Amino acid sequence: MGESSSATATSITEYSKCEVRSVIRFLSQEGIIPTEIHCRLVKAYAPDGMNRQNVTKWVREFREGRKSVHDEERSGRPFLVTDDFIQKVEQFIREDRRLTLDELLEKCPGVSRSVLHEVISNRLDFRKLSAR
Repeated sequence: MGESSSATATSITEYSKCEVRSVIRFLSQEGIIPTEIHCRLVKAYAPDGMNRQNVTKWVREFREGRKSVHDEERSGRPFLVTDDFIQKVEQFIREDRRLTLDELLEKCPGVSRSVLHEVISNRLDFRKLSAR
């Protein structure tokens, strides 16, 4: 008769970054070293949870006084593609099916050609059906 463990180890498959960081914060507060924290995370969240270097970075930040487990606000260009913008582009195209990308760029100042093309092709799923 073979021994069977009553507690079968299964990995948590759905989790957020904040959840993993909270575990790191708690365990680092308990005085556990980053390598041990990483081993525990791998057992609980599978190997793709967080690599050892990032665990070490987060432990250091929490020990230096960081309180938040959430991502900090980043500087840079704000996300431009909103639902309103997509609806606006769709309206322009539906009003004039022969509208070219250059003409659409004139109607949407401040938007790059690649962003506009991505909205038309991927978000709206519009394709060019025939040449003029």
